[in-house]
Amino acid sequence: MTQQPIVNVDAATFQKPLQELAEVLSQKVKREAPKRLAAAFVAFDLHVLIRQAQRTHDLMFYLNADERREKDCYWRPAYSVKQAFLAICEAKGIEVLEMHKSDDSFKLFPAPFSQ
Repeated sequence: MTQQPIVNVDAATFQKPLQELAEVLSQKVKREAPKRLAAAFVAFDLHVLIRQAQRTHDLMFYLNADERREKDCYWRPAYSVKQAFLAICEAKGIEVLEMHKSDDSFKLFPAPFSQ
C-alpha cells in the first residue's frame, strides 16, 4: 500500500469565519425564534446554548494553540481531559435539540427549510 500524503489544515483560515457565523446564528435565533416558536423561553435557551458553544469553541482553540502548548510553562496535558468533557457536553446539547426536531413548536424556520 502507498501512504497517503499528510494534509495540514491551517485552522486560522476557518476559525474567524466560523466564529462570525456562530454569532450571526445566535443573534438570528434571539431575534426571530420567539416569533416562530410556541414557547418563547425555548428561543432564549437556544440563544444561550449557541453562545455557550461559542465560548467552549474559543476555549478549545486557546488551550490547543501551538504557541501555548509549546511555550507556556503552565500548560498541562490534563487540560485535554477537561476539553473532552466539554465537547461531550456540547454534543449532548445538540443531541437534545435533534430529539425535538420533529416537534412543530420547536421549528425555527418556515416550511421550505424543514424539508
